[in-house]
Amino acid sequence: MLTPSQLSALDLTRSISVTANAGSGKTRVLVERCVRLLLDPDIAADHIVAITFTDKAAAELKTKIAGALEERLRDAPDDPHLRSIRADLGAAFVGTIHAFCGTLLRA
Repeated sequence: MLTPSQLSALDLTRSISVTANAGSGKTRVLVERCVRLLLDPDIAADHIVAITFTDKAAAELKTKIAGALEERLRDAPDDPHLRSIRADLGAAFVGTIHAFCGTLLRA
């Protein structure tokens, strides 16, 4: 069950910043938000940016997003939209602020 604050973070009509204590469900909410964004046919994976503080947190978030998509694919293995999303997942930026700034500077 999600809290009112967690449900608010799933509002896709706005950008958000999620800050909370360890164990509060931040990753769970961010995974769900990213999956919901990816499922929107009008939002491409390369339009998603998720910034974390550590490389470890970024790797965990990427793994959990991929896992959530794999779960949905198990339920609908022939869904071409889900297959396309899974194939394009690498285009979404999930990383640290340092990595994001480095990407911007290189661009």
